[in-house]
Order: sequence, then C-alpha cells, then structure tokens
Amino acid sequence: MEHLGPFRRELKERANIAKMREESLLLRPATQIALFKGLVRTTDHGVLERAVERANRIDWDVRSSIWRDIIVRADSTIISIKEAYGRTADLITYLIVASRMSEEETERLRMEYDVSRGFNYDTPSVRKPEELPQPIPERTPGLVS
Repeated sequence: MEHLGPFRRELKERANIAKMREESLLLRPATQIALFKGLVRTTDHGVLERAVERANRIDWDVRSSIWRDIIVRADSTIISIKEAYGRTADLITYLIVASRMSEEETERLRMEYDVSRGFNYDTPSVRKPEELPQPIPERTPGLVS
C-alpha cells in the first residue's frame, strides 16, 4: 500500500489523519474494500503488476464527480452497501484496464453507472445518459504496462 499516495502520506503525517480521511476516499474502509475487489478483477485482464501504479493516478478525492452516487452521496457521505462496493470495484477496474475490457463489460458498466447516477432507461428523454470517466492511460512516460 506504500505505492498509493494517501497511504504513503498517512505514514508520514499521522497527526493529520482525520483531515486526510475527510478528503481521500482511499482512507475510508468502503473504498478500500472496493479497491481490493477492483485490483483482483484487473488480474482477469493481466495487468496486476501495474494496476497499483495506475490506481495511484485515480482521483480519490471524495468530492470528485466520478464517485457521485457510485460510492459517495451528494453530501460526501459514503454509500456503505454491498452494491456500492461492487459498482465502485467495477469502475476502478475500468479506470485501470478499460482498453482490455470487452465491449459487453464496458456497456454493462456504462449502464450501471448511468442508473446509479439517476438515468432512467424507461424515460430517456428526461435526462441524457452520462459518459464514463476517462480511464487512466495505460502508457505514460516512465511507466511500462
């Protein structure tokens, strides 16, 4: 876990842990459960050795819009139910290995993401579906996938 920024900072700045927990999803148990589920799922796509490094580049800020209604409510409280852990793990997996996922996997996630965020497929004219967040690039300078 020392490869993930918030954990690394926690080890150095224990006095600020309460403030850090308010800001970082990674310091909340529900997200930790989802992260580990997501990392395990990346093994199906053969990238575990770089998955943690990519996970470190995910925006873990509790206010980040990608987590709204997935694992965080509008008031910044955590959605602590099994379904939220699964949705979050699916999203983490996508953010890390999107290019290696099948079209069916990506479409299922997109629909789950839309429904979680209030889109109703029975009345699509009321609101447009949302795009999935941009995945973490597989190749960046200095990193090998």
